Amino acid sequence: MTKRKTKFKKMENEERYTATEIPVSQLVSRAQEEHTKHDKQMKIIEQSISYLHELNNLELESFYCIHINWHCVATQSDRNDELNKVKVFYPAELAISEFNIKQGLVRRFNKFINPTLPMGYASEAKERRDRYHRLPLDNEQGESDLNVVYAEMINFLTRGQANGSIPPLYTREDNVMSNTSITGVCSVLKTLYYHKHTGASFAEAALSGDEWESEFKVYPLKKLLFELGKLYGPKTMIDMDIAEIILDKDPYMYQDGIACPTRFQLLGVYSHSLAI
Repeated sequence: MTKRKTKFKKMENEERYTATEIPVSQLVSRAQEEHTKHDKQMKIIEQSISYLHELNNLELESFYCIHINWHCVATQSDRNDELNKVKVFYPAELAISEFNIKQGLVRRFNKFINPTLPMGYASEAKERRDRYHRLPLDNEQGESDLNVVYAEMINFLTRGQANGSIPPLYTREDNVMSNTSITGVCSVLKTLYYHKHTGASFAEAALSGDEWESEFKVYPLKKLLFELGKLYGPKTMIDMDIAEIILDKDPYMYQDGIACPTRFQLLGVYSHSLAI
């Protein structure tokens, strides 16, 4: 082997680093893990819908959509893992809607939450309040005890479920314009889980493990809509982009009974978690 080839071979085997001295191989590995996880979620949705359709149970199967409004988003860094910088969402409102194909909206759960915000985030919270949800930090109808929020949510989700199991939850992906965030939903569910089981704070829960995923399964709503659309509107639902367009148009924005009456009279339903 020539000296030039030996030099290139050595360069190929050397670890490369980012400007912040993080190994590129770690970034690639983390990205691959996320991609594999996403593909697995897509396959689970496909198989679930196909199975229910084959059993002729699809029209009465309940699906659960979840959305949050939040006051602010902080970042929690792990001292032992430079790559582990987690977004921590401080919720203002959590809503879950149960629906099926035959009946439409079946039940709804809505909870206002009054978390203690971290230092330095009052301005961000005010900006989000004025721009999106209009919910005050000290909401008279809000709940400060996260264990109460968790218990009421679990009671709603497990009602009628075999063995008290928690059904899959569907939500929209991160989209600033639509005020939606699957990252935010996961953050809040993770906080509720670890606060209930270990007493962890928002920051502590953010850096905890993935055990919470054994209790809560969170999937992209547009994939669910796409799979249902392929069965009930195959000429229209030709790809995932169509599902996203339908969600953006939000044809049920003015559906009676979706938003709570108080919020509707005061603000309209645009910012309400149940309407989104």
